[in-house]
Amino acid sequence: MPVQVQCGGCGGTFRVRESAAGKAGKCPKCGIVIKVPEVLALPDSESINDESGITVEPTEIPAAASLPANPAPVAADVDITPLPTIAEVRKFATRFWQSPMPIVLMVIVFLYTTMSPNGLRVLMNYSALLLAAIMLGQRVSQRFRPRLPAAVILPWVLPVAAIYAWTQFDYYEETWQGGSTTYHDWQRRNGRVEYRRVSRDGWSAEGPMAGDPRKLHGHWRYVIWKPKLQHDDNWFWYGEEISQGEWELRNRK
Repeated sequence: MPVQVQCGGCGGTFRVRESAAGKAGKCPKCGIVIKVPEVLALPDSESINDESGITVEPTEIPAAASLPANPAPVAADVDITPLPTIAEVRKFATRFWQSPMPIVLMVIVFLYTTMSPNGLRVLMNYSALLLAAIMLGQRVSQRFRPRLPAAVILPWVLPVAAIYAWTQFDYYEETWQGGSTTYHDWQRRNGRVEYRRVSRDGWSAEGPMAGDPRKLHGHWRYVIWKPKLQHDDNWFWYGEEISQGEWELRNRK
């Protein structure tokens, strides 16, 4: 039968196998060396009658725990799971921070919030990019610092460069209605429209913009399906409609 043991250091209570009785080992909670009590049995008689006439059944009595000079190994069967200590939590957090997982999570958040006009998602998008760049810069700096003097400033340069580069390429999609016409724009965060798709009953068109929402620029293709399907190509130079040859000539200058 399991033997109940109580640690004199932390007060923790746990059970060990009966074969471990009389041996010593470390407490699984605080590490103090304790001795497992020996199991003492009363004489092998079916019952013992005292003078009062009360019948006492034979039982096993554990001896008191003590601290031996030379402890021997002991196997413990703990009946409760200790809560993690503050040191263990800090150790786990440090290992997690030093692993690639935080960067992977920030990249996932960055990709998930890309091309969204929502203000909160835009904030999450740039925050995730900034944190990922900071963590990546720290890891590169720690890895190459003995051989790369510039690695000392890399954790500061990389985040700034990443944010600046993303502001040059970041854009989002937006659909809006103008009367009976539907507009689908691809535009930068600063409001610069890069590409537009226009559709209405009977026709649709799409092409690049000059940055100004009112000026077309480049090759625009019109698809007309009413009353019959046909294609019409037009060329624009910052809002001015010109021929394809003239556009190519101006574009080479």
